[in-house]
Amino acid sequence: MTYEEKKKIIRIICNLEEQYDFKKEVKYDELVDYRGSQITLSCCGHNAPLELKKRYDRCGYKRLEMLKWINNNKKLDTSGLSIRIGGTTSIDFTRAGINKKYGVKRVFKHLYDNHVPIHKDEVVFFGDKTEKPGNDYIENYVRTVQIYDISQMKYYLRKLIKGESF
Repeated sequence: MTYEEKKKIIRIICNLEEQYDFKKEVKYDELVDYRGSQITLSCCGHNAPLELKKRYDRCGYKRLEMLKWINNNKKLDTSGLSIRIGGTTSIDFTRAGINKKYGVKRVFKHLYDNHVPIHKDEVVFFGDKTEKPGNDYIENYVRTVQIYDISQMKYYLRKLIKGESF
């Protein structure tokens, strides 16, 4: 991300903080995490216990409201950005077009360039936010399976290995 993109995102997050007063919520640790290609706001803190995160926004309604507020706020410049719900309490900010679908396409290109033939029908993508506006939504590019924890993914992978459908 460029310096200007980071600055724009931090400005949005600061405005969200003013509007929704995250400090009154239980804050476990740092709320903002720079991950190279994205900045993630975690409303309770990135390392907060799962139970605390589940209590904060179990169904995602708070974060959906925040996304609407961001999109309707004429003072905020969101041009060139993609803003999506992620994780249990997170909002992910990336450059527009840099998302999970982009990553999957890059993997396909890498495999193709290295003479590893694979078709989209042979791929299964697992994620916890596979519906729009979730950060794992990849617009029906490959088969997606929504999971809520790693044990569910292991369950589905075992079925795949055995040749069973799900």
